[in-house]
Amino acid sequence: MAHVFLSWSGNRSKIVAEGLADWLPNVFQGLKVWMSDKDISAGERWSQELTKELESSNFGIVCLTPENLKSEWLLFEAGALSKAIDEARVVPYRFDLKTTDIAPPLSQFQGVDATRAGTLNLMRSLHAAIKSPIDINQIENVFEKWWPDLKKTLDTIPIDPSKAQRTEREMLEELLDLVRVTGSRELQTILNKILALPNVNSMKITQRFRAGEPTGTVTFIVRVNEKKPDEETPEDERIPKEIYGIRTHVYEARH
Repeated sequence: MAHVFLSWSGNRSKIVAEGLADWLPNVFQGLKVWMSDKDISAGERWSQELTKELESSNFGIVCLTPENLKSEWLLFEAGALSKAIDEARVVPYRFDLKTTDIAPPLSQFQGVDATRAGTLNLMRSLHAAIKSPIDINQIENVFEKWWPDLKKTLDTIPIDPSKAQRTEREMLEELLDLVRVTGSRELQTILNKILALPNVNSMKITQRFRAGEPTGTVTFIVRVNEKKPDEETPEDERIPKEIYGIRTHVYEARH
């Protein structure tokens, strides 16, 4: 029987692992998924059950979040997984992280993001690792059916507590840093061009929120007189999706 081992550390990582534990058997019928029911402290002796689960696993998923990247227990467990099974079958599942956030030894593993595309890649890797007799296209169809359930769980996970709400001054400083890096004249030209568009009412930089909580990043808010689909807007009047890595969001101005 195919057997997946879920490694986690910390409250948010546990929610990710629990979400996967409930969700994976919906995509792969008969799949056995195991995760410890508590966050085992570094230095605590492995139980016989834990050792047994490692030895019988075909695939390992390490649930990573910003706050557990240096967890001694998680690093230890990831190393144990790579020894118990093929290293290629150990996949870090990155929640609220970028690839560049991951340092060795975890960066030696080929990870995926906790997004729709990343999770689908995870399912493809799992399909190959457990030598599933089910056609890969069928797995992808099942994934499309069940992905909204996992996404709902991931979307309810609290924001990283270390990402405190930023002040307007901090956001302005980030914009000024961007100006220094890109060249003030070039960035100012882009902003002036957007503000000069006939449909644009106003523009500002503000903090991004997710589920009502600040994310620690900023976005450009553009207010327009009438919001139209891109295909109905002349190409030279379209507002860019992002400006030097900062996302833009377009809203219709209230009159």
